[in-house]
Amino acid sequence: MAVANTVAALSAGAEECHATINGLGERAGNAALEEIVITLRSLYKLDLGIKTELLYGTSQLVSRLTGVHVQPNKAIVGENAFTHESGIHTQGVLSNPLTYEPIAPELVGCIRRIAAGKHSGSNAIRADLTNMGLKPTERQFKEIFRRIKELGDKGKTVMDADVSLFPRLSWVWAE
Repeated sequence: MAVANTVAALSAGAEECHATINGLGERAGNAALEEIVITLRSLYKLDLGIKTELLYGTSQLVSRLTGVHVQPNKAIVGENAFTHESGIHTQGVLSNPLTYEPIAPELVGCIRRIAAGKHSGSNAIRADLTNMGLKPTERQFKEIFRRIKELGDKGKTVMDADVSLFPRLSWVWAE
């Protein structure tokens, strides 16, 4: 509730607030600077003069320096904030990013990632392969799709690097 309380206090007239990158501090309850900044910019249309495109990189730097890992599901700067896997979900994001992303990942220095896995649809996997510069034939695509689903059924998320390392798929890249 630290971010919500901070934004409420600013809305009620507070002129300053205390916040930390990733909400880090000695104890719990520190407001996350990146969440406050994006909330004020997105919802209240306030420009604070902060280079928001540096927020993700700064978050990662603070994480490395402090040894405190950023939760994957953390708002704004978590690895999952702009990662999509589910078929309908990825189709929505590919059609109109605002469907599931209230802010553009570039606003915070991040990128959108389409993760291939158990819940991925064929459109998302095709888009991911295209982004990787691959244009498999229909037969090749079916084999890639099958392997991704097989790994997904084992509880694994398949990243781009995994696809290029699939055993016996040299024929996919050679044709």
